[in-house]
Formats: sequence, structure tokens, C-alpha cells
Amino acid sequence: MRKRMREKTLYLSEEENEILTKKSNKLGLSKSEYIRQLITNFVPIKTDSNILSKHEQDFKMIGNGLNAVTRDAHRYGFINERDLNRYLLWLNDVCEDIKFNLDIN
Repeated sequence: MRKRMREKTLYLSEEENEILTKKSNKLGLSKSEYIRQLITNFVPIKTDSNILSKHEQDFKMIGNGLNAVTRDAHRYGFINERDLNRYLLWLNDVCEDIKFNLDIN
């Protein structure tokens, strides 16, 4: 007797089918086994776009600061390490806050 009694029909585009075939072959699994692995090992992540919009201004300011560090490095031939480290630490803090709020370890 079959272990799995529920049949499901799945419609894919040619591109999606190629992706499924490549990924399942890469892992040495049949397409069915690959899909079952995806279903059983999938862990949903709570998505909240508010956390990203909360940090939108931070990303802009960090990007502008890093651009200024880059511009000065080209202009003067050296990197202002103090400013670079400050922006990188700020970026790391923002990323950590986003991970914490999205409950990503």
C-alpha cells in the first residue's frame, strides 16, 4: 500500500519547470522529493515592511556617507577610516535591528 495517498496536480511554466528540474537534479532528488523537502523544511518568516520603511532614512544617510568617503578617497588618495567605520557600524546596527524585528537569527 502507498505511503502517500493524496495526489496533487501542479501547473508550471516552462521556465519554472526548468528551475525545478535543475534544482532537484543538483540535489540528486526527484521532483516530488524536492517539493516534499521544500514543504517539510520551510520555515515562514514574519514579514513586516514597516521595519524597512522605518530605516529608509537611515539607509539613505548611510549611502550618502559612504559615497562621500568614496569620493574623498578618489580625490585625496586615502580613505577616512574613522568615517568609514562609523557608517559601517551604523549599517550593522540597522541590519541587526531589522533581523531582531523580523525574528531572524
